[in-house]
Amino acid sequence: MRVLFFFLIIGLWPCSVFGGPAADENAPAGESPVFARIARAAATVITISSDFRQEQHAGMLEDVLVSEGRFYYERPRRMRWEVAEPVQMGFIVNRGEAKRWRGKQGRQERFPIHQVPFIKVFTDQVFAWITADFDGLRRGYEIQILQTDPIELQLMPLLPEEQRYFRYIRIQFSAADSHVNRVEIFQDERDFIQVQFFNTTLNEPLPKDLF
Repeated sequence: MRVLFFFLIIGLWPCSVFGGPAADENAPAGESPVFARIARAAATVITISSDFRQEQHAGMLEDVLVSEGRFYYERPRRMRWEVAEPVQMGFIVNRGEAKRWRGKQGRQERFPIHQVPFIKVFTDQVFAWITADFDGLRRGYEIQILQTDPIELQLMPLLPEEQRYFRYIRIQFSAADSHVNRVEIFQDERDFIQVQFFNTTLNEPLPKDLF
């Protein structure tokens, strides 16, 4: 899978020390009350809209590379991911169809989603988190609970093709367990990407022309 490459292109990666309670640290997905909490909250989510800020940290570079944009989701499988700064670009998925663009006046390219595997992989993973599909996620990652309030998870890739590109992912959920507040992807302690989601709203009607 090429999840990491897509995060680098479209917008995700920080380094932090997690505190707080760390119950059920070695409990597999589906066996801990933490996963049941996330699943109950996820069942109530119909739409999401959120701003995001990505920071890419590289040990060899003094400057942090920053990009900003907005993310939209509508159940069951509609999603819009758009970067506004520093370069306008993005993509839309509407069930099995997709389109993408680059530049303010960029022409939209339409295609069946299976023709661009990295977009399909990325969106499948986003949909898995939004719907709390831990059985599917566990097939690709070892999932560890770092803390429970707020919930923070660490994912270690099981597939060799992913292990070559990153060591682990950390995900922090909102206080209500209903959506992700932050994603961190570590190549090592000096090279990582952080994506922070903010101004998040749930279950408000979205414009029909978004997708």
